[in-house]
Order: sequence, then structure tokens, then C-alpha cells
Amino acid sequence: MTSSSLKSELGEMMRFNASKLYSAGIIFFFAVLTMSSALVTYQLYVNYYPQAGAGGSGALGGSEGGSTLYFLRSEDTLSKLNSLGLADYNYIDRLNTLADGYRAAGFEVKYVVEREIASLPTNAALFAFDTVNLSDTSIATINTFLRDGGYLFFNYHFGFHDGETYRANAAIKEITGLEYSSKASYVDTEDLLFISPKILSPLSQRIYPKGHKIGVELYDPLPVFVSKTLTPDAISTNWAGTAPLVVTENDVEQELTYEESGVLWHGRYGKGNWVYSSLPSYSLFSAPETPAKLTQLMQGIAQAATEPLPVVPYPYLDKDKVVFVSEDTEYKFESFQGFINAANRYRVPVTAFLVAELAEQFPEMVREAARSPYIELGSHSYTHKKITETGEANIVNETKGSKTLIDKIANDDIMGFRPPREEIDEQMNSILSGANFRYVLEKRKDYKYPTIESMEAPLYVIPRSGTDDYQYLVNLDWDADAILQRMIEETEIITYMDGLYSLSIHTHLMAYKKNIKIVERYFEYLNTQPQLTPMTGIDIVTRARQAKQIRYEVTPTRKNFLIRVSNDNGESVERLIFRAYWPQGKVLGEITAELVGAEIDYAHNVEQGYTEVTVHHLSPKSALSLIASYE
Repeated sequence: MTSSSLKSELGEMMRFNASKLYSAGIIFFFAVLTMSSALVTYQLYVNYYPQAGAGGSGALGGSEGGSTLYFLRSEDTLSKLNSLGLADYNYIDRLNTLADGYRAAGFEVKYVVEREIASLPTNAALFAFDTVNLSDTSIATINTFLRDGGYLFFNYHFGFHDGETYRANAAIKEITGLEYSSKASYVDTEDLLFISPKILSPLSQRIYPKGHKIGVELYDPLPVFVSKTLTPDAISTNWAGTAPLVVTENDVEQELTYEESGVLWHGRYGKGNWVYSSLPSYSLFSAPETPAKLTQLMQGIAQAATEPLPVVPYPYLDKDKVVFVSEDTEYKFESFQGFINAANRYRVPVTAFLVAELAEQFPEMVREAARSPYIELGSHSYTHKKITETGEANIVNETKGSKTLIDKIANDDIMGFRPPREEIDEQMNSILSGANFRYVLEKRKDYKYPTIESMEAPLYVIPRSGTDDYQYLVNLDWDADAILQRMIEETEIITYMDGLYSLSIHTHLMAYKKNIKIVERYFEYLNTQPQLTPMTGIDIVTRARQAKQIRYEVTPTRKNFLIRVSNDNGESVERLIFRAYWPQGKVLGEITAELVGAEIDYAHNVEQGYTEVTVHHLSPKSALSLIASYE
């Protein structure tokens, strides 16, 4: 298989370089071994024999938690290891590493064996890491525990074997409905796997900044599962998070779908909740580049298992899939007219970051844009020259000075700044904040949601998540169809995980002459996708700020959950949506507001076990209490 991704801007058009499909020979080997006990030995060697780097250091720890997690120390699995003459310390050490991490995070961890599962407390949380070998009796006990209202976390080759019998993924499929992809059953990821967590998920709520990618160690083949009904809570992507895995078989390259790239799912089984990860346990505590983010994800999984009622708000009040299209309006400034015309014609909200000294040469064009309901103006500096480390006076002129001039020309109050060459430092941030800018569009980040990186200069940072149009020139040679296809693919994968897709173009590149047709075709695409919401930069950060100032407090009673929604903003909030994920053993029913006349709507999703609630109005500095009944 050919390598196909890049870890630099220059190569982001290519695909994931660490993904390889098993060779045809290995697939044939597996097909033969599925009918013999040799596969048992092979799989156990792969997953439990000591491997370089697989031990890792614990990534969990350092936060407050609570409640009890029951860890399955599988006698079935230990028995099989011993019968094959294999060391069992790898399995036990991994359990202990995970247990120590959860204890450090404030959770109580107790070990149980298979025969004790039936006696666990009602709605207990059972974590079954790496239980590759389970008897039929043990599988039945676990399924009954789950069906009756338990919580189960399980992973990788759960129940693949029962002694000499090879079940493959039958035990996983029974609980989750996950099936092997028709394109590939496994991929080999060569030591490091990048995963992108879904923002609107009960499992990712501890991850900050939202949507932050996680690079985990992986030395074993990764199962490729797909679900007909469930959305993954995390998917594997290339380094940039702009494309899913690519596999090659018989010299034919195929890109997996986003669904086929899942590595984490959750759902309901009977009255219980389950969480499944296709990653082996060492990947869940070994993240060389992002250990803190892996810690947050694993703590989030435990939090979802122990909270009375996990509440997850939409990232932009009532929107979850948002697109940000902007233009660096600089050289060939006259091309700005084509961007204005496209935004107005297709009614797509956009933002144009203007070089002030060039805007001064085209005042009528700037004023036309300022009058449009679809165009926000921002600054792209005064001269488009280097700003950082040029002295305070020059930095002030390039930032505050550019705002003063653009405000005057446009009769506006611009709020956004786009640094030339994406270069910015702490001094520049401080001056921007003091000049009343509200946000900056920066370079590519490891996260995909507007974030204040420093309260000393409380500017929202919008990360550029899409490919810069210069890269289309380098890598796609201005092939209009290929560029449009790549833009659409990036939009779909990033918004699939509720990340912000931000497309940045330039007046001398994508907006120049006939190239603007590509942008127009992209706007046509957006207008056919009702689930996508294009917004200006200021609208995006305003919604993110307001969403951050909404608090949710849950109080359980014998028959209901009381959900208090508090608006700490100084302004009204119109329409906000949140999801209340059903705890194990319970199903939400009717939801009513305590305040007579308060308008709310709700809808139940039985497949993934949540109720989506819409609150139509919250006054400034107010609270609304909701009563959610359950069975």
C-alpha cells in the first residue's frame, strides 16, 4: 500500500499516511484461521504479547470525579493466556494503569470477575478492557446486566474467542449492531493514529478546547466497523483532520466514509447504555502528543457513566454544523467585487478581511459590501506587511489604525482581524484586544471550535480548519472540479464531528477572475445542505460566547429530573437546543416548563438514547426550570 498523507500544509491535500490495508495474503491467512484454533493463538499474541511502546505512561489523572467504576478482571481471558503459556502481566498491567488513572481522577475502582457481574448494584458501570476471551455464559451474563440497566464500556476484540471457538465480532455486533466495512476489516496504522472527537457527544464534554484532536499510539491492526444507525463519537482522520482513512487493495485506493472511520460509539441495549471503542487498551492511556486530551476523553467516558443525566448543549445555541467562508481582501483588491456579488446572489453570509490602505483606494466597493446583509467586514492589517516584532507603534498602526480607517470608510464597527501570513504573538493579541477587536481568524489549530486562548487578551480565536486556497494551486493545479470536491469533502468531515469548517480564500487566488466560479459552485452546494449553516465570524463568536454563558444544573428526584437552564448573558437568547442523554436504566418521557407560557419543544431519539430539547427564549440573567419525567 502506498503512503498517502502529509503532516505539513504543503501536503494536506493528500491522505492519511499511516493507513494500510492488510495485504491479500494476510486476509487469506485470516480466512483460513477463522476455522481453526490457530487464530486464537495468533490474536492473543498480537494483542497481549509485550510490544515496544505498548506499555506507555498513564494519561489519566488530575481531576475530580466520583462514583464507582467496576473493572472486569476477566478470568476467562487470563485462563486462555495461561493455557497458551503466555504471560498475563501485560493484560493486568494495562488494567492497573487505567484503574490508577481513574482513581487519581477521583473515581473509585473495584475489580470484579465474571461470576460477580450478576450481583453488581443496579445501574452499575462495568469497564471490560481487552476481554478478548469470554465464555458463552460470561457473554450472556454481561448482556443481561446491560439489558437490565447497566453501563458497559468495552473495546477492541471483545469476546472474539471462547476457548478454541472463534466468534469474530459476533458479541460486539449483538450489543452495538456494528459490522465490518465492506471495504476493509482492518487497517494497519503504523504507531500513531489521529482521532477527532465529536463535539455534540456525551463522551467528549471534558475535552477543552472543544473538538481537539488526539494522537494515540497504535501498534495493532484497527478494526473497521460501520453502523447503519449510529454516529461515531470519535473518528480517525489524517493529521489535519480534513480527510478520513484511505486504504489500498490490489492497487486500488479507496477512501473510507466518515462512518467507517469511527473508533468510538455509544448507544442503548435494552435499558442499559454501552460505549465501545475499537482501540486496544494501551491506546486509551498512551498519547505522546496530546496526553491531556486523552485524559479528558477517558474521564468524559466515566463521567457519562456516573452522572445523573448528562446534558450536552449545541455548540452554537441552536446550530451544530457551521461553515465560515472568508476572504483575505488584499492584492488584486478589485476581485473583491466578485466575492460581494457571489455572497449577495447566493445569500451566503461571509466575512471579508480588508487591507486598510487598499480599501482606501476602493471606498465605494467597501461601502457596497458594508450595506450587504450577507457581508461582514474585518481587518487584514493596514499594509499587509510583517507585524510581529516590529515595535509597538507599528503594531498599533497595523491593528488599531487599520480598524479606524476601515470603520471610517464603511461607517461600521469591525470586530474581526486576520493577521497577514497568520503570524501573531502575545503583544499583538494584547493590542488587538485593547482596540476592541473581538476575534481573530488564525492558522490551523488542533481544535475546531472558537476558543479564548488567554484571558489576558480575551479574543476568540477562530481556527482555519480548511485547506488554504494557495495549496489548491500547488497540489491541484487549479482543477476546478477537484478543488470543489475537496472543499465539499472537508466541509462534510469537519462538520460531521460538529467542528467549524473555515474556508479562507484570497482576492488574487480563489476570488480572482474566473476562479470565483469555484466559490459560486460551493455556495450552490451550501444552499442544498439545510443541515449546514454559513455564518459570519462575528455571528459565530457571539453564539459561542452566549453558549458558554448558559448553565445547566440537574437535580434527580424519585420520578423526575429537574433541569435548570440559566442564562448568565446580559442579553436575551433566542432558541437554544440541548440534548439530555438518558442514564442507564431510565427513559425520559414528557418534559414541561415550570414557568407557565414558556415555549419549549422536545423529541426523543431511542436509538442513541437522548431527548433533544429546544428552549425558544431566555431573558437576560434569568433561569428556566424544566421537569423531565422518566420511566
